[in-house]
Amino acid sequence: MPEDIVAQHHLLPEMKLLETRRAGSGGLEFVVEMTSKYEVCPRCATRSSSVYDRRWVTIRDEPIRRGEVRLRILKRRFSCGPCGRPFTEPVSGIIKGKRTTERYARAVQQACEEYVDLKTVRQRFRCSGGYLYSVLYRHLELKQRAMRKGWPERVGLDEHFFKRGKGFEKRQFVTMVVDQTGGRLLEVAEGRTGSDVEHAVRRLTNPENVRWVSIDLCDPYKRFVQDYFPNASIVADKFHVLRLPSAALMKYRKQAERGRNTAYLRNLLHKPGYQVLDYWKPRLRDWLKQHPVLEEVYWAKERLSRFYRIRSVTQAAKELTRLTDSLCLSPVPELRTLRTTLKKWRSAILNRSGRSPVYWTESAEVDEPAEGGCPQGTRVNYWTSRQTNARVEGFNNKAKLVKRRAYGYISFRNYRLRLLNACGG
Repeated sequence: MPEDIVAQHHLLPEMKLLETRRAGSGGLEFVVEMTSKYEVCPRCATRSSSVYDRRWVTIRDEPIRRGEVRLRILKRRFSCGPCGRPFTEPVSGIIKGKRTTERYARAVQQACEEYVDLKTVRQRFRCSGGYLYSVLYRHLELKQRAMRKGWPERVGLDEHFFKRGKGFEKRQFVTMVVDQTGGRLLEVAEGRTGSDVEHAVRRLTNPENVRWVSIDLCDPYKRFVQDYFPNASIVADKFHVLRLPSAALMKYRKQAERGRNTAYLRNLLHKPGYQVLDYWKPRLRDWLKQHPVLEEVYWAKERLSRFYRIRSVTQAAKELTRLTDSLCLSPVPELRTLRTTLKKWRSAILNRSGRSPVYWTESAEVDEPAEGGCPQGTRVNYWTSRQTNARVEGFNNKAKLVKRRAYGYISFRNYRLRLLNACGG
């Protein structure tokens, strides 16, 4: 019969086909028995060929052309002479105590990756949601354990929203640790403090390999990098530095509009000056002259934008010094706050470090500013590393897609495994 031919290619090792039956709509049931001459006792490791009992078990196997497949196995119970205890013979390809084969579990796991949602997989394989989750996340956990991970040369850190807490609990965030060199996600930490990140990355080896770590302007991340990576230089993310004046720009723009329709000016204010068309430049200048406070905030934003277009680190350090000195005299409180932030993160913005011997000459002993504001002996600058958090922000966007596809996650463990699998971790 054709079913018998299929069975001969579908049976597990050491199985003998006794009968083939039709089961359900398009399904098959193979009645089989084991052919091994003896088995080894799992307690005392003694061979035994004494059979004193038999029992039938039904095992679900991988479907054939969407048709359900079941194995009706006649299993033998052996009696062990030395220990005097009975045991049931094992079957290759079936974990002890399970009612499904490993082939079935692999097919379910592969379908979880290919199908849009798990509900479709559950209907396709006619299994419970609990079994589906256990198979999927057990596979993802084993996959992560098998990957040996060490710290790369370039790393990026950033956080994103995970879920809302219950009742009056605050919103919960997670931190993504990204390999900027290999373009993959290294780890996901529950929380956004330095201790949370350190607890999550403790299995990663060789932190001394890290040379560059890009972060947003976050003090906990800064302290974590300084304490955990002995040879790393901190790079303040370019996007987060450039958006520092945006809140003040938006605030004073709303005050200047006063309900008038000036949507075109809104786009011009946030656009870099070199991208504004010549047609709009005189109109923008005339409108800014009518609002001195907004004009001052706008030109501070433009000077910060020009700072990142400077090619020389020496000239960039001079420009940053001139910018912070000019903001000191500003009557706008937001600009004075901007000056404090720029001075606090100056070394990270200029991307210089006094700790790593790789970036210093032997004669450099103290971190004294040379001409232009850079420390003597250093040759490190933003244009050397060319590192931002753009890749990390891209993974944050992919994390939103993972959450949206699953309609949110309750378990951080499941979310972490899904995210690591989606981002090549």
